[in-house]
Amino acid sequence: MVASTGDDGVAMGIAHVNKNGDGIDNVPKKTILVANNPKVDIYRAIQNQCLGIITDCGGMTCHAALFAREHRLPCIVGTGNATIIIKSGDYIIMNMVTGEILLGSRAGVK
Repeated sequence: MVASTGDDGVAMGIAHVNKNGDGIDNVPKKTILVANNPKVDIYRAIQNQCLGIITDCGGMTCHAALFAREHRLPCIVGTGNATIIIKSGDYIIMNMVTGEILLGSRAGVK
């Protein structure tokens, strides 16, 4: 579910997967945060200039969605399995029109 389209309707970058919420304040700059169910501490990742947010859990009113809309970041929530499929270091494209997440070679990256 697309919770926030950001400004451009698309986000591209390297994934940083954070399954358990520990160290969320150490999300590298200019990465796309992929998390299970981030709470209020997701604000730290946004302050670190992440490019977008993808979560396994949540809906339109979860913390990730609210913070993403407030900061005009692309955000897809409620994927169910993003932290299982996406690995840290994977190149991903978030299509905010269709809600699709393209990974690696499916994103046209060789």
